[in-house]
Amino acid sequence: MLPARQSEPQYFPARQILGEALTGFVPLEEAACLLAHRLASRAQDDIVIWSLLTNETPYYDAKTWWREKVTGNGTFMTSGAGIRGFIHSGFLLSSAPRLKGVKSLQWAPTQPGLHLPQGVSNSTKVYQPEDGSNTTKLRIFNEGLVGRWGAYIFRTNDIPSDDSVTRKLQDIAKKFLSHKWGILLSPLTQMFYIAARHDPQRGRLRMADTRYMMLPFRGTSYFLFGVAGANDRESWEWQGVCEWPTAQPLPDFSNHKEILLV
Repeated sequence: MLPARQSEPQYFPARQILGEALTGFVPLEEAACLLAHRLASRAQDDIVIWSLLTNETPYYDAKTWWREKVTGNGTFMTSGAGIRGFIHSGFLLSSAPRLKGVKSLQWAPTQPGLHLPQGVSNSTKVYQPEDGSNTTKLRIFNEGLVGRWGAYIFRTNDIPSDDSVTRKLQDIAKKFLSHKWGILLSPLTQMFYIAARHDPQRGRLRMADTRYMMLPFRGTSYFLFGVAGANDRESWEWQGVCEWPTAQPLPDFSNHKEILLV
């Protein structure tokens, strides 16, 4: 087991807010990245070790652990109600198995990463998680996971055409989706910059601002998108991840949307 890391609170303001700096625990995303490269000796130990790196209380199944991160009876439409934790959107883009069939938690990983069993071809593509610390935060509510993504919504029964984007979307729909609607989800990376603006009364002003942008997956030549499906365009069910080559035209991700994953 990896030892808890003692940290100086003044160097980690975000962790101080979360109550982590004084205890030496690490964020769950960071813990998952560490454990994804170290297979537990017993199959059920992954979630136990993962939870102990983030909290002093051990958990023995993923469903109970993720449920513990939601509290209260409020809905995500009510400010501050039903919130206990958050995760970064970039963390979800991995091959880790999910809590299928568990209401409001079908997006939640059941283990830190994915380890292929013996006998499975090494050519099988595996995407281990990254902590996504520079991507937007998603809030965990009773209803599901809510936050802003670069998102593109499409009908899964569109007639195929010669357009390369449409053909790619149809391939994704055939592989992942049995829903009326599909959505591609791209984590938004926060980029901070200083801008100068002229004010007639006060002269030139330097202002800090934030912009969001999409970046290829870990220095590769492709984007990695989350894929989800829905029949109502409201509550989206996580289905997996897909590659999209950077050299190929992209759908329009210019509209950043608040998405509910259930």
